Amino acid sequence: MSYTKNFIFGIIGIVLLGSCSPKTLQFQLQPEENSTFTYRMISNIENAVMVMGTDQASTIAQTTDYEYKVQKRNPDGTVEITATIKKMRLEQAAAMASMVYDSENPEANNPAKMMERMNTLIGKTFDIKLNSAGEVLLTKGEDDMFKGLFEGMPNGEAMETQIEAQFGANNVASGLQYLTGFYPKEAVKVGSTWVKETTKKGTLPMLSTTTYTLKERKNGIAIIDFSSKLSNDPNAEATEMMGMAVTYDVGGTQTGTIKVDEKTGWANRTDINQDIQGSMLMKGGAMGEMKAILKIGGKHIYEKI
Repeated sequence: MSYTKNFIFGIIGIVLLGSCSPKTLQFQLQPEENSTFTYRMISNIENAVMVMGTDQASTIAQTTDYEYKVQKRNPDGTVEITATIKKMRLEQAAAMASMVYDSENPEANNPAKMMERMNTLIGKTFDIKLNSAGEVLLTKGEDDMFKGLFEGMPNGEAMETQIEAQFGANNVASGLQYLTGFYPKEAVKVGSTWVKETTKKGTLPMLSTTTYTLKERKNGIAIIDFSSKLSNDPNAEATEMMGMAVTYDVGGTQTGTIKVDEKTGWANRTDINQDIQGSMLMKGGAMGEMKAILKIGGKHIYEKI
């Protein structure tokens, strides 16, 4: 074999060797300044509750479109964003009462008079600040967004608490956890795993320990699988509901897949399956003290549209 052929095969070998070497990826939040994009957040939840020996079941189907506008990228790597509620649909079915709200189809709203007040939420904004690691530093909504939303309605205060939990600042922050809050501290390659611990606020405050695995990289998209152990937040304060103080003792699991745009660091789509069990303790009010056994199954999708 001639020297020329040996040289050519040597070059080919170097190229092939280089193509097989592991490539690392450093996740970092870097959206374009002044860019605008919309995410659709879909939740389907099945609740099974046993109170005083009686089984009660309910389902919640919720779809919300949030428009995000990148206002500023600061020298320290933080990003300031405004999120706007563009439209929403909520359908809740239970034995005692059901309700439907659809901002795009008001004829379907039920009870019509109560759900009409939900229209005031469309167009409301949240100010969000994230660091370059995708973690939420600040989420703030308009202070009076939910105050008096169902004033004068039966169980109006409880309804306000529920709607704020489902659409308020804490819910927005929790949603961003699945879009940007999963970054590892160091560069990773396909097959790498890392662990993050987070706290989920809202009606059902929980601690989450999540193991992520980078499964694949293709055409600028990184695919990540994750599995979480959910546990009770011992520092969570009681929630006020219908004149009662409500606390939870819950735990469970969560699994899913994240598809990430490597250029911007934003997830294009996140799929989540949740399985939560435990109990709820209600104190105060005319009933004194009650304990309910909970089982919650949920499927959630966060997708850029």
